Amino acid sequence: MRNVTKDNITDVFKSYMADDMPPRTREIMSSLVQHLHDFARETKLTHDEWRHGIAFLEGCAAIETEDRHEFVLASDVLGLSSLVDMLHSSPEATSSSVLGPF
Repeated sequence: MRNVTKDNITDVFKSYMADDMPPRTREIMSSLVQHLHDFARETKLTHDEWRHGIAFLEGCAAIETEDRHEFVLASDVLGLSSLVDMLHSSPEATSSSVLGPF
């Protein structure tokens, strides 16, 4: 990766995405990377903090099985599952809840 800096790495990554990627996938991946990179810059994320985050993800993956969905649970705990549901539910509808068992 030549001529890549902390200021242009996000755009460099976006330019590496495959040309045949579905437009919605490109939009989601582009936004995800933009937010991740902005988060790292905003918080001045250290190597140690980054490693702790990776260890969390590895821990989820290590105990994931066909019947145990740790990444779904992490999404639930972080409130993402509920937010996605709220984004696509009618405001007049009865609020939903994350399904168990836990």
